[in-house]
Amino acid sequence: MEEIAQPVGTAALVAIIMKLLDVIKSQKAKRNGGTLNTKIANLCTRVSLVENEITDTREDLKMLIDKTNKFHREFCEFREAVRLNWKEEETRRSVLREVSQNGKAQGL
Repeated sequence: MEEIAQPVGTAALVAIIMKLLDVIKSQKAKRNGGTLNTKIANLCTRVSLVENEITDTREDLKMLIDKTNKFHREFCEFREAVRLNWKEEETRRSVLREVSQNGKAQGL
């Protein structure tokens, strides 16, 4: 019976020692900033956050470009309307000048 109990006791002792080594290894890894897997997981999380931020920035940039294009188009339309109004006013003034000069020349 003792022969059977001895290997079981030895196996239990080896299992306890292995468990202690695992605990020591995990504590050492925590002090050093985590295991490689946790570091990789943290980096993946950071990359995902940066990707989300880039996506948000692209959407904001697209919106700003659309607003800028709309403003530019409206400004060009306004400039053209002002130019046409200015030409009409110049034409009206020149016609009034000619009429008044012709009226003075005819003695009106």
